[in-house]
Amino acid sequence: MEVDGGRVTRADQHATDVLALMTAELYESFATRDVRLDGQALIAVKTTAIDCRPICPARTPLRKNARFNPTADAAEQAGFRACKRCHLREAPVDAGIAQLG
Repeated sequence: MEVDGGRVTRADQHATDVLALMTAELYESFATRDVRLDGQALIAVKTTAIDCRPICPARTPLRKNARFNPTADAAEQAGFRACKRCHLREAPVDAGIAQLG
């Protein structure tokens, strides 16, 4: 992140740190198949181009291959297809999260 002639500001660094923390927490929630996250976020696997619900029985992807999406539509627009194991389109939708996508 470059701001102010190539310097990273304290606010930019804070935003980057918060995003990294949120991503780490999301990944951990998917790794433990946390049902509380169902309908709030999806995990996309870059190597397979598949998007899954947090309760999916499929193996958790490596962190470096994971990307998070707020909705199935957002994942589809990013080039990911729905997982056939976890029935992605049947997931409950959190209205607040859906507005982000």
